[in-house]
Amino acid sequence: EKENEFLQDYNTLNKTSLALKFLMEYVAACPPNGDKAVGIGEYEYILAICSMIVDWAYKNDLFFYHIFDTPVEILQSDRIGMKHHEFDVMFSQGNQYRRQQLYYNSSSILRKVYDKTEIDYSERIDEGFKEEYGYTYRDLYMMIMSMIELGEKANANNVKVFKEEDLIAQLSQMNTDLNISDMCKMLEQISLSEREDYLIPPKPYRREDIYPWRFNREYSFNRRPVVKRGNEIIWGNRQLYHMLEFLLDLVYDGKLKTRKKKLEVVIGNINNERGHEFNQLINNMLNDMSAFKLYPNVKKINGKAVSSEDGGTLGDIDILVIDEQYHRIYVSEVKDFNFSRNPYEMHLEYQKMFVDTKKERCFATKHSRRVEWVRNHIEDVKEYYKLNKGFSWDVVGIFIVSEPLLSNEVYHKGLNIISKAELSAEKIRSVWK
Repeated sequence: EKENEFLQDYNTLNKTSLALKFLMEYVAACPPNGDKAVGIGEYEYILAICSMIVDWAYKNDLFFYHIFDTPVEILQSDRIGMKHHEFDVMFSQGNQYRRQQLYYNSSSILRKVYDKTEIDYSERIDEGFKEEYGYTYRDLYMMIMSMIELGEKANANNVKVFKEEDLIAQLSQMNTDLNISDMCKMLEQISLSEREDYLIPPKPYRREDIYPWRFNREYSFNRRPVVKRGNEIIWGNRQLYHMLEFLLDLVYDGKLKTRKKKLEVVIGNINNERGHEFNQLINNMLNDMSAFKLYPNVKKINGKAVSSEDGGTLGDIDILVIDEQYHRIYVSEVKDFNFSRNPYEMHLEYQKMFVDTKKERCFATKHSRRVEWVRNHIEDVKEYYKLNKGFSWDVVGIFIVSEPLLSNEVYHKGLNIISKAELSAEKIRSVWK
């Protein structure tokens, strides 16, 4: 009961946080020009409007991306009515992920730079940042930590307000290795400022970058926690620090949008390493169950390459899992996916997972072809792995993923998918053809 209470509070706080950040972004872009003080009741009313805009835009995306087909109607009370079954299915999946997040432990951001992966990418990340933004991540870190220190000295508890020229002067004294031009550039790129129309972001940003119901927006309060009002620079220390963590997490999660080559390459290398590490983790988890025989990274079976009829490669089988007790062979594809938190991300996940393009086949198609190859070469499998030829062996394709794949549920694809949190011998054996 307490856990459910925590989860409910967590979801409510997330909803409030989105509304607060939207209000901050809107006021920074379109500041009020009156002189009347806003009362707490008026403030909460405005915040409620922000929350409703986010909520209904989110629901709109559910229909726009064909995730839901629930009938929508106007009730006798003139309210909008929808059946909630599809919502309940989707949110129950989301709550499973959020329960895991409740156990997340924060750690030092400096340690994260070096310990997120076995390989030290700090220098290459700095090189990528230099090409992408004109300064290194360490430069940004040093300036932000200096701003936090100045903020603590000036006003330990409240919002920090500095004249821009005074702030730059003090920062340059604290960071002699940073030139004033780079500090001005960094300050500009982490700031929100006034513009003529909220719905028209400055170049090179897209309209989607200012939609508050979208995640991973380049022009958002998460990425730009400083507000410029005239010649004043305004911020809160916690949000500055969270921005540093958030930015680094985007790099290591493979989600940072890039325009230049160096940072794109290093993020790709981090993704590959993270994928290898996740494959090894899943292999170790399966091995600890002592229920199966495991064969990772299978390229050939009985001297025959896993290939298409025309000889083209079908890629490795991540883990071939043999269950001798139940006479089943599980062709397992292991994927380290990020959790999709909104309809747009679910749509992208769906495209990557289930939709073939002219350039590339989707993950589901690639995997189904490997499964079919194993079925067509079952005698080679029996001979090579010395399986009992007196039994009929079933071949089952499964995906083992890091986080629940909502697109599989909400698009009703019915693929055999098991998340790391629910991985067990019983769960694998419950999967059928």
